[in-house]
Amino acid sequence: MLLDNNRSYEVEVNAMMGETSMPISPMAVAWTSDDNEIASVGATSGVISGLKDGTTTITGTVGNFVGELEVTVEIPTANVMPVLRQFPTDGWTLKQNGGTGLAISELDNGFRLNYTGNGSARGAYISVERPVTVWSIPDKLRVRINPGDATIKKVSSSAKNALGEMVGVWVATNETLPTNVETTVEFDLNDWCDPDDVGIYPITLNTLRFDMGASTKDAQFEIQVPGWEAVYNHAQGGTASVKASAATIYPNPVARGGQFTVAAEGAARVEVYTMSGCKVMERSIDGVAAMSTEGMERGVYLVRIADAAGAKTAKLIVR
Repeated sequence: MLLDNNRSYEVEVNAMMGETSMPISPMAVAWTSDDNEIASVGATSGVISGLKDGTTTITGTVGNFVGELEVTVEIPTANVMPVLRQFPTDGWTLKQNGGTGLAISELDNGFRLNYTGNGSARGAYISVERPVTVWSIPDKLRVRINPGDATIKKVSSSAKNALGEMVGVWVATNETLPTNVETTVEFDLNDWCDPDDVGIYPITLNTLRFDMGASTKDAQFEIQVPGWEAVYNHAQGGTASVKASAATIYPNPVARGGQFTVAAEGAARVEVYTMSGCKVMERSIDGVAAMSTEGMERGVYLVRIADAAGAKTAKLIVR
């Protein structure tokens, strides 16, 4: 599990009944952290908060069962950080069609590419391949490009997340970039995974690819990529904490069509809304109750629980 100092995570706990796995409340487990300076955990809530860079072990105990979760905390030190935290001089795989002599060298927060054109346009591309694990939990990824005199018609990438989900062609733009000027293009994580699920991090980038236009034969070209970067909206934020008004729901995320459990104090009214404010479910419960996501689309929902202690809310992710 990877966390920063902005997001918290409620440990998901399941009990095996024969061959059936059933979610149970993390409040039924006693929780401890091996290093409370790196990550703290609510002793009864099972909610983990990252505090400083490092790795520690979160332990949950219930009856004779003891479970461990390794947690790594990575805190951004700036709102924009280079994907390549240190430029590697080797290990690159450079591929090209439509030119010769492709070479890579360091430039600011990225790199530059130099090559000789061969006059061909058919199937022309440049591919820069090297697995790079992105630091912490970025809000988005971006590339700043000055193509010089070269024609770049498309910018894409390939990547993998911590769940093993892969995207082979992750497109930032299909529009031809203006020559001899720097343009910023962005990659949207929503295109292939759920950025609200902390379980997908870290993100590993494998390839950055440019689909090219025709190049003048024997002409020298230089493509500048001064920024291959991760953007963090909450860089250097305060310590993450769980608000007292947060509702207790689990498991979270929940598989589409599956059930999630709501814990209230006695009689309560549960309402589920889309992030645009449309109510999709309303139900009266008493204490702890299971609710179905049947008919709900994949996405993020807002769950509101009103009981004798007041109104509480939480985000529910349906995958």
